[in-house]
Amino acid sequence: MPKGLKIMLFWSLVFPTIITILRIITDYVLGKEIELFSYTAVFLGIGAGGLIFVGPLMYFVSKSKEKKINSLAVLGEEIHLPNKQRSIGLVSFISLIIGIISSVIYILTGNSFINDSLTMLFSFVFLILSFVLSLFSKKDKFGRISLYIFPVLLVIYLLFFGVMSVFWKQPE
Repeated sequence: MPKGLKIMLFWSLVFPTIITILRIITDYVLGKEIELFSYTAVFLGIGAGGLIFVGPLMYFVSKSKEKKINSLAVLGEEIHLPNKQRSIGLVSFISLIIGIISSVIYILTGNSFINDSLTMLFSFVFLILSFVLSLFSKKDKFGRISLYIFPVLLVIYLLFFGVMSVFWKQPE
């Protein structure tokens, strides 16, 4: 697995999971009521921050350190294998399919047989994972599919939630 992908996955999945677990433990110690779905906002917020800000920053910091080390070394060229890029593109495409299926389940079921919070969480995580992986495999056809479909799905999501919030009638 490429170093950049490891860094992005850590800051978008592992770190938010650790913080969310610590938050649950803190609420348990303080005696507050614990509902797991109420922590999805914490997880998604930290995951988005890790994906957008911290992950790329840490990746570029590690790349700049690596370039300094490589420039000082006499030997040592990086070899990029196309098989790695192809496998990352395929994983990106599979994540995209899982995210789309979760989105369709979220929209069509309406909290009838699967909780909406769970399906929305899965769809967002897998779609964002698909997009990040597609950034590492732009030359692969599967990676390009995920890279081009993600903005379209983002617009559809925003339109769906925008229209839903305009026409949603809540009891007063």
